[in-house]
Amino acid sequence: MEPAVTQTPNNASHEPIIETIGVTQSLEKSNTAVRHVQTTINYYKDPEDGSPPIPAVIGKPETFAPSIEPVPVTITDITGSEDNFTLDGNGFRLVNHESKLKTLEDFPDDLVKEVYYPETCKLIKEITGASAATVFDHFVRHPASPLNLGPVRLAHIDQHYAAPTNRVRHHFPAEHPYLLQCRHQIINLWRPIKPIYRDPLAVADARTVPDEDLVAVPLIYPDRKGGEWGTFSVKRGEEGRHKWYYKYGQRPEQAMVFKCFDSKVDGRARRSPHCAFVGPGTEGLAVRESVEVRVLVFYFDEGLSRGLAQ
Repeated sequence: MEPAVTQTPNNASHEPIIETIGVTQSLEKSNTAVRHVQTTINYYKDPEDGSPPIPAVIGKPETFAPSIEPVPVTITDITGSEDNFTLDGNGFRLVNHESKLKTLEDFPDDLVKEVYYPETCKLIKEITGASAATVFDHFVRHPASPLNLGPVRLAHIDQHYAAPTNRVRHHFPAEHPYLLQCRHQIINLWRPIKPIYRDPLAVADARTVPDEDLVAVPLIYPDRKGGEWGTFSVKRGEEGRHKWYYKYGQRPEQAMVFKCFDSKVDGRARRSPHCAFVGPGTEGLAVRESVEVRVLVFYFDEGLSRGLAQ
């Protein structure tokens, strides 16, 4: 059964018409229509006592259990308008790219590092014009994963603004004094391992989520000393202000690329909140399988004198 959605022809100029799509076509054969979804996004809910967020401990998922506030939203399907979204303009873009790794069995850690990391770095450099890119971690999400890494259904950004500096220092202990003087980013690349109809990834237009709607959540790495680590959770903003997007039926050759941090502060998008969401009527569909990598990106020809965050 397909979800209840807003369906709009690709060339429509009128307001979308809300209707429930019946089972008239298979999912595989009907993923070119535009399907906006009415659902909820889970936002961070401030504790009633005004206390700050409780730090989460890496490796202990049970420590990350914030209070949530489900908020009704319409998530816009970008089918047919994919080229309208850019990393610097919106904080995300959909990229056509085919990996050598095809099925879940192709994604053990050693192959991911040997094959997928170089593929990802090459792609990120091509689409951004960056001087260098290096993957610093990855997650393969499926029900049988060792850490039970399933979809994350809380609006968030993987790094808060102080964390990337420590990322660079941690991963490049010798080179960081130079690297932190040039423009640097953290960019995620998210790819389904098979077409996604359940728990798809939603990304928010960076321009519609102001900094005051972000809540810094401290992270504790038991094996690291010093430095400030953390993420952003997203709290409910002004009614209807946050604009959310997804790609209906996203396929393995369609990678969602989005910013978690950009040191440049000249008005371009610096980060894109994101999360998985539940579409009405999709609960019984095949479970999601996906791979996500996080990439440190550097621009050697762009220094602090060109409008970068200190």
